[in-house]
Formats: sequence, structure tokens, C-alpha cells
Amino acid sequence: MDHKLQDVESDSAAAATITVSIDYAGAREIVYSAVRRASCFMGLALNAARDPEFKDFSLSREIEVSFMPDALSDSALSQMKSEFELWAVTNGIRELIEAFSVFLDRLFEYSLLAQHNGKQVKPETLRRKITQVKNKGLPGKQLMLRKEFGITSDLAADMKTIYETRNCLSHERGIVTPEFCNAKAALETRWRAIDLFLKRKSGQEIKIEFRKHSREIAGPGDIVKRTALRVRSFPLGTVVRLTAKDLAEICIFLYLAADSFLFPAVEYAKKHGLT
Repeated sequence: MDHKLQDVESDSAAAATITVSIDYAGAREIVYSAVRRASCFMGLALNAARDPEFKDFSLSREIEVSFMPDALSDSALSQMKSEFELWAVTNGIRELIEAFSVFLDRLFEYSLLAQHNGKQVKPETLRRKITQVKNKGLPGKQLMLRKEFGITSDLAADMKTIYETRNCLSHERGIVTPEFCNAKAALETRWRAIDLFLKRKSGQEIKIEFRKHSREIAGPGDIVKRTALRVRSFPLGTVVRLTAKDLAEICIFLYLAADSFLFPAVEYAKKHGLT
């Protein structure tokens, strides 16, 4: 999309028309790329942590420095692998949230430019608003998009819980403390997942499980797709533990959430003359 605005300095009446290209697909790719990276890196880490034959934790074979005993007991190694899983998940969730935050920054910037399409505007005014949004957390960015442009998503509340989960993982090593509780004495992580069913003419529905070697379901029927709410509740004082399936579904959810914000942003731009 191309956008035109007039750049007006505060002490000059002269105006220069500037054409700016706006790349919505590129903004969404920030999230898509993060999902691919995080899913791959978390997968590598979790598979290594859960492989009983994988016991080599040497950082380097070129430097004779050891930070841990060369031979750990099975119980100590199991504990280290458990902590490694949490560390990998923390970094994966953090990358997803940081990428989504940058994506929302781009949508705000593009919508702000669309709002001023063909109008006179001081560059400092735009820079000040853009900086204001960049300094906010993900919920604040979502709020600013809604307040300034009416751009929102029915997945915004769920995204906020993933952001809160990321904060708990990053700042308290996953231990749920009172400041991270978003439900009664608990931290809830919510996302939407897609469930598929085989519906027979009799009305019977059989859920289709996504496994590499799932059993075949005999007989005719129609494929029915439903969006389901997933909720994981972590009581106060416990540690956040998401399963590999949870993480895979959260990655898919980020795709859905990106589109749910992108589409109204594009419509907003079209309403203001961008094509």
C-alpha cells in the first residue's frame, strides 16, 4: 500500500508531499518467522531433554573448564533436563511475545500514517506517538490500537494471558507469585485451538487426533472444524509447565492472532484511501 502525507515543519508553511510504502504482509511475517523459529528451537530442546541417551552437557571440548561435575547422578541429570526444558520454553515464549509486540508496533505506525493520509502533519507528532506505543507492553499496545483506531481482536484477551505467562517465566523462573495471578489464586494461560471431527450421518462425531501415526477412521462422514478454548491453570506457588502439545497449539494460535489483528488494520487503511 502507498501512503501520502505532507511533511510540515513547525516554523515553515512549506509542505512537501512524501510517499511511504506500507507492507502489511511484511509486518505479519515478523510473527510468522518467530513462530517458525520458536517451534523449531523448542522442539530441538525438548527432544534433547527427553532423550534418555542424551547426557552430554559439555559446553566446549577446547577449553578445560568445567562448571559441573563430569559425572552427574541420574537424578541430578534428570533435574537439569527438567530445568533445561523450562529454560527453552521461557525463551521460546519470550521470542513469540516480543515478535508479536513488534508486529503490533508496525500496525500502530501504519494505522497512524493511514489516519493522516493526504493531510499536513508534523513529523515530531508522529514520532512521539509511535515512541509512546513502543514503550508499552503488549496489553498497552493492544489498548492503544483500539483507542486510537478501533482496531482490536476477539483474541486480544487470550494474547494477554500468554504475555502474563511470559512475564512469570522470565521474571520469577516460572514460579507463580501473587503479582502474576490473573485468576483466583492462579495464573491462567489461554489460547484457541482448532479441533477436527469426523461427523457421521447418524450424528456421531469422532475427534481426529493430529498424530503422525494415528489410526485410520473407517466409514464415510463429513469433516467438521471447531475452534476450542484451551485453558491451563497454574495455582499460586506452583511452576508453569506447558506440554509440547500446548506449545505447538500456542504457535498455531499466534498465526490466528496475527491475522485477527491484521485484517481490521488493512480495512482501516482502505477506509482512509490506501489501496
